[in-house]
Amino acid sequence: MIEYSRSDVEKWLNRSLESYYPIVFVNAVHVKVHWKRSVATEAFHVVLSFKVPYTETK
Repeated sequence: MIEYSRSDVEKWLNRSLESYYPIVFVNAVHVKVHWKRSVATEAFHVVLSFKVPYTETK
């Protein structure tokens, strides 16, 4: 399952981008994570865009 997900991520990372996105939402989710015997708050960024003819892409 990990290999399947990895190939999907690779395809997504290497896809071509549109030259124009009329709507783009950018947000960050702040989560407490354990890292080297301490707890830190990390921001995980979320970007949601829509392209013509308004089909959702993630």
